[in-house]
Amino acid sequence: MRNLALLLTLAAAASCVSAFRVPLYRKSGVRTPRTVKRQTPTTYKENLLNYQDNLFVGEIYLGTPPQKFIVQFDTGSQFIWVPSAKCLSSICAIHNRYDSTKSSTHQSSKLGYNMTYEDSSNVDLNFAGDTLTVGTLKVTNQAFGQALTMNAQFNDSSYGRFGDTHLVWD
Repeated sequence: MRNLALLLTLAAAASCVSAFRVPLYRKSGVRTPRTVKRQTPTTYKENLLNYQDNLFVGEIYLGTPPQKFIVQFDTGSQFIWVPSAKCLSSICAIHNRYDSTKSSTHQSSKLGYNMTYEDSSNVDLNFAGDTLTVGTLKVTNQAFGQALTMNAQFNDSSYGRFGDTHLVWD
C-alpha cells in the first residue's frame, strides 16, 4: 500500500513539471585535440580526443521578431553569445549575425567581456538583453553576449555558444 501511495505521489508530481525539448544536431569534424594541464606541482600533458570528433549544436532565437542562430551547447561556458552585426572579424561574415536594430525588445548595455577558451580561441563580447527562445521555452530579458571580434581559432565553429547560464537582464 505504501508503494502505491509513493507511486501516485510521484506520478502527480511529475505531471506538474513542464518540460521543453531542444532538438540537437551532431556536427562532425570541427574540433582539434587539446592539451590539459593538471593542477599539481608537476605539470602533465595529455591529449584529449573527443569521440568521433563530434559536438552538439541546436537552434536558438533572439529578439522580436526572432533571429535564428545555430549554437554549440557548451556546459563548460557560462555565457550565451552569438556573432553581432557589428562584428568586424572576417569569420563573422559566414554566419548569422544578431542585429539589434531589427529587434523591438533589445536592451543595450555598456558591459563588455573578453573570453579566452582552453584552445586559445578568443571572443570580445558586448552584453545585451533580449527575448530568447529555445525549443518551446521563451525567456524575456535574457542576458547574452554579442561577439564584436573573434579570432581565427573559431574557424567554422563560430556560430555561437549556449553556455550554462542563469543570467536574466534587469
